[in-house]
Amino acid sequence: MIKLNYKNIIFLQYYVSMSGRIFPKRFNSLTTRGQRYISKAIKNARIIGFLPFRYVIGNKIKILIKILIKILIRINLSIKI
Repeated sequence: MIKLNYKNIIFLQYYVSMSGRIFPKRFNSLTTRGQRYISKAIKNARIIGFLPFRYVIGNKIKILIKILIKILIRINLSIKI
């Protein structure tokens, strides 16, 4: 059985999105009590420094995708002309 505490970071990462938000219980299929335990463990891990409050990588990826789309649009427009 897996221990549910703030030290088990690999287990807690399944309940955190790429942007760093805690998934709601309807996505996790947890009970209210289980969701409360998970969220408390994630918050404790954030305070201690085991988990970041925000994942900047997700935001950088979104920005890079937008830039690439703009570049591809410009290339396609320049080729058609």
